[in-house]
This record gives sequence, structure tokens and C-alpha cells, in this order.
Amino acid sequence: MKQEILKKLQKYQIEILDEVVRICQKHKIQYFIIGGNLIGAIRHKGFIPWDDDLDIAMMREDYDKFLEVATQEIDKRMLVDYAENNEYYYLPFAKIRLRDSIYEEPEQKNYQGPKGIWIDIFPMDNANQEDSLFIRWQTFLKESIHFINAIKANVTSEKNSIMKKIIRFIFKPISTQKLVRLQQKIMKWENRKEAKYCISFGARYGMRKQAMLKSVFLPATQVEYEGKMYDAPGDYEFYLKRIYGDYMTLPPENKRVTHNPRRIKFPNEEELQSEDM
Repeated sequence: MKQEILKKLQKYQIEILDEVVRICQKHKIQYFIIGGNLIGAIRHKGFIPWDDDLDIAMMREDYDKFLEVATQEIDKRMLVDYAENNEYYYLPFAKIRLRDSIYEEPEQKNYQGPKGIWIDIFPMDNANQEDSLFIRWQTFLKESIHFINAIKANVTSEKNSIMKKIIRFIFKPISTQKLVRLQQKIMKWENRKEAKYCISFGARYGMRKQAMLKSVFLPATQVEYEGKMYDAPGDYEFYLKRIYGDYMTLPPENKRVTHNPRRIKFPNEEELQSEDM
């Protein structure tokens, strides 16, 4: 992706983030910069130079509260995209999208829901410990539902197969929304607020890296990101080492990749195809 396009994309993602932070501060909702963006904050004081997404997380109680208030209060240029207001939505976490925009990844060619520029918001659920048969069972069920929903939403990269046709036939009577609601219930099975651990079931780094003490996150600290201060896990060093290992070392150039979008459209501009980027 050309640098000028990437920088414009990142600018709009920061605008979305700032609107999320505004709502969080108004309603005393705790959020955390996470993932590659947290690496970027510590290593680059902003985006990793080739990064084209933005992730934050919230404890489940804050996440549910945020979705409730943000749906009513979000800037009209943006929308809260999740299963409760989008019949095609298939993910176990929410996106805040920019209207009048497009960011279409290759596997989303046939997806019928909104495709606007986004940031991801991941819920972190209570966990009884770092690893247990209970958590593994939760993870298996969550992943199974995600696999089914991805096929129903037609966002898998695999070609049509007999398995996909069978799954579509079996689960046709059950809406994607109902399956996501079931998935959320599974993720929230451990509902004791006094639980000492939390886990991000929706993240892609694997159960054993994602389950950790809540004290890793709370109390939050602030880190610099693109010239502003944002909330991050209090023990961000533990968090980053757990997930990434040596996070301060740059990866080899062949690993410095974006999502390779098929199409991008910025507000009030013409659409760009992959060959234009």
C-alpha cells in the first residue's frame, strides 16, 4: 500500500479512536490500546509504520455498557457495527466504522454487511484461571460457531466445498445473529466479577496467550500514540512479552504486511482498487 494512502487510512482510524475515547471518558468506561497498536505505542510512539488496523479492548462489563451508549451517542459520521444491529455480522467483537467509506479485505468480496473503515473493540471476559478444561471447552465452542458463521457470511477464502454446502444447509434456519448471541453467552459463562483472570476469546493469538491476570490491565496506564495519550494495560511489558516475545525487535521485511485490501474509499473521494494502492 502506498504511504500516502496508508497515512490517510491511519488518520481516519485515529478519528474513530478519539470518538470512542470521548464516549468512554464521558461514561467512565475503561478501554485499553492492545495488540500491534500497543507495540506501536511503545516502539514507535504511534502506528507501526506498515500497520493498517487499530485494536482496543474493554472488560466485558465496560464493553456491554459502551455498545449500549455508543449506539445512541456516536458521531453521525460513524456507526457501531455488531450482531445486534447488523443481520450479517459474524464476529465475536464489535467494530466502529466510518460511514461513506470502504475498506474491503479479499475474503469480504461477497459479504453483504457494511465495509467501512473501522477499528476493532474486543471484549475481555472473566476466566477462572490461565488454563483449564473449562476454558478450552469455551474456546472450542466459540471457534466452532465462528467457523459456521464465517461460512454463512461467505467470508472464507476457501472455494465452495461439500462441507461448506452441508454447513449452509444445516444452519440455514438459524440466523447469524442467533449464533453470535449463543457465542457471546459461551464467552460469558464465567460471570463472577471477582474472578482474577480475564481472557480475550475474540483475539487471534490463541487461548494460552490471551488469558492473564486482570492486574496486568488494571489499573491502566497511559502511553503516547500519534501525538496523544491513550489508556493501555498497566503492565504492558508483561502483556506484550506474553503475546509477542521480543516485541522491540523489528520483524523481517517480508513479515511487514497490511491486510491487502481489494478496495478503499475515503469519505467524499473516489474509490480505489487494489491496483491503485
